[in-house]
Amino acid sequence: MTMGSLQIEFKKLCPFISEFVNSDKKFWTEVSFKYQKRLLFIKNEVDAKKIVTFEKSLLDNWFLYRLGNEESKNFLKYIDYTVQNIVSQIPNKLHGKFKNIVSQILGNFDNKVGYRTYDSIGEIFVIDYYLRKNCSLGSIEVIIPNLKPVDFLFKDNESGEYYLIEVVNIHPRKNKIESREGLIDFFKKRYLDKYEYKSKGNINKGLECNLKLFPILWTEPEVIKNHSDFFYDTSTGISEELHVLEGFIINKELYCTLSPVSKLI
Repeated sequence: MTMGSLQIEFKKLCPFISEFVNSDKKFWTEVSFKYQKRLLFIKNEVDAKKIVTFEKSLLDNWFLYRLGNEESKNFLKYIDYTVQNIVSQIPNKLHGKFKNIVSQILGNFDNKVGYRTYDSIGEIFVIDYYLRKNCSLGSIEVIIPNLKPVDFLFKDNESGEYYLIEVVNIHPRKNKIESREGLIDFFKKRYLDKYEYKSKGNINKGLECNLKLFPILWTEPEVIKNHSDFFYDTSTGISEELHVLEGFIINKELYCTLSPVSKLI
């Protein structure tokens, strides 16, 4: 992989993202160099240990596409479509901050931890989720008195109600969740810590401002299957129900959406 090949080949699958994020050669050179280091690290780890597990980054989908993986190709094409659709619906004044989110799906990884790029993908699909619910995006990185910055402000176009939404990307692994009690403790801590932090420890203030968490679960299907009773209803007063990013094939085309976990059990 040469420094220029990443931009050229990525643009074939994600032409809109490639231009929207940054067409400057310096940006793509930095991303290419960083990804080359990741591939070398993975190769050395595999050579030394034979069997190694890595968290996938978005660019790993691009690399798998180069190896002939059709699923990765379709996923990248759908991400590009989703970003383009969002840009066409949000105010021009928000394009700069949205561009920062999209940039993270390309470069927010290190040698071993790739999944951080999926945190930004989660934010992209949350915007898409609310736009599909006839909401409009009013702000990104919302500053509210007595609250920490919150990811998004949405307005329900029918009721006129406003929602502050903080995306919580959750990456539990089955080897860290050995019991139902452990799962409950994991989510309680994850929710409450995030909510109290965003409301500066003042939960009542958060509730007054209509602040809600939007949790997205990134995990192996076995975790959901093994604890299906827990996932029947995960909605709370401070949080939307847990969602996962689900893909559908319709007429040989991939469509992705955030789906409540309870509907997949």
